[in-house]
Amino acid sequence: MAQRLLLLLPFAVMALVAVGDWQAGRSVGLLPLLALGPAFASVACDVRRTGLVGVIAVALCLALGAYNGSSPLRLQVALGAIIGVTLTSLVASAARMRHERQLADVRSVAEAAQRVLLRPVPRRAGPGLGVAVSYTSAVAEARIGGDLYEVVTHPGGGVRVIVGDVQGKGLEAVETAAIVLGAFREAAYDEPDLTRVAARLENALARRLTGEQFVTAVLAEVVGDDEIAVLNCGHPAPLVLRGDGSTEFAEPEEESPRSA
Repeated sequence: MAQRLLLLLPFAVMALVAVGDWQAGRSVGLLPLLALGPAFASVACDVRRTGLVGVIAVALCLALGAYNGSSPLRLQVALGAIIGVTLTSLVASAARMRHERQLADVRSVAEAAQRVLLRPVPRRAGPGLGVAVSYTSAVAEARIGGDLYEVVTHPGGGVRVIVGDVQGKGLEAVETAAIVLGAFREAAYDEPDLTRVAARLENALARRLTGEQFVTAVLAEVVGDDEIAVLNCGHPAPLVLRGDGSTEFAEPEEESPRSA
């Protein structure tokens, strides 16, 4: 809806200027204001539409100038302003469209990388265990970042899960998230317990992270029909939703810091 209004705005502005100049007569020179049409067109229109708006503005200027009997000097000034703004608007529209195409290409590559990184989790993981994922970015425009999650079935019959976040955003964060997920997919399948899985993740990150960079994550393992082991590595505590509708954070009574 907003895009359609922006497309109609140049024509609406020129119509208002034309009506105002027609009613004001030769005593008030509103013709240079017709340059607002191509100026507004460069914001939302392509090059062709911007040029069309400029041609219409010139035609209106000539028609109103002849109707009101404007002096040649005033008419030339108005035409010069309209043509100058139209040429500038054409350049601005072309630059904007080129930037939008480049941004669309970057977003397309980023979304493809994100889909490869955060591949769909299995709907069923182990007997009687359903899995569902809902991912919503904190910023509406954000398409790529360092959020990560994965579900792996252990050979012993258990199911292991990771939910984490990499400091920062962009392709660098995605690269770090890929390292975490790659290490988790291997370690969750091989290691006997979550602490060993976490150690494998720390070793993988120690070769990658520098300075103040860090990754937070929650590791979980379904160890029975009604028991889940959780290992929190600096991440916000997971929320437990019980069958009766009550909720609580899965936080330990005492924290147990580990050294890398």
